[in-house]
Amino acid sequence: ITDQKKCYLDIACGLQKSSWRKEAFTTMEVAMLLSKDQMRKIETLHKDLAKQTHDHYTDHCGVVADSDIAFVDQTTFGEIIQSLGDRTVSYTFTLAPLGPVVISYSLPIAYALIEYALGSKPDGDLNEAEREGMDKIFKRDLQNIESMWGSIVSVKGEDAQLETNPNALEDVLARPTTTNLIAFEIHLPHASGLVEFSYPIHETLETIIPKLSN
Repeated sequence: ITDQKKCYLDIACGLQKSSWRKEAFTTMEVAMLLSKDQMRKIETLHKDLAKQTHDHYTDHCGVVADSDIAFVDQTTFGEIIQSLGDRTVSYTFTLAPLGPVVISYSLPIAYALIEYALGSKPDGDLNEAEREGMDKIFKRDLQNIESMWGSIVSVKGEDAQLETNPNALEDVLARPTTTNLIAFEIHLPHASGLVEFSYPIHETLETIIPKLSN
């Protein structure tokens, strides 16, 4: 089990006692927002995305990159920020016409993908070349996301920004925001970690919830 996944499990069990927990809704309140059937529909959509991610990263790296759904959950954005630690490689963007979305790459995966692109692994903050390399990876991920949601509603990713400071993500979504979280577990020959997709329920998913029930 990954450290990040264990963090979510600890949160769900009430083992985290940090002050930010005061902002969060209870697990029961969050879980009531989407039904099991709606969650299952979202998971089915992302199973196809996981296959596309496998193809993308395998092609990019020139080696087999396994990609599978690690978990699907409902939580608060504050809990997601808490799990990222002191540094992140995250992209914020608007999935028009729905709303904001955040994709977070765990550092081992982001750095490995950059290393396969540039031949050297980042050391600390990303420089300009490393950011450009990561941007190219994200752009294809975004195209795959647009294609996935296209079976439900026509969407287009806009205003994408790379963020490396987890706390700055609060400028996009407030910590108490209830969020549908899907995590992919990625395995490369010398790196493993998560790629997480955060969809605010009220801000982004609410208008298509009826379509998730069909």
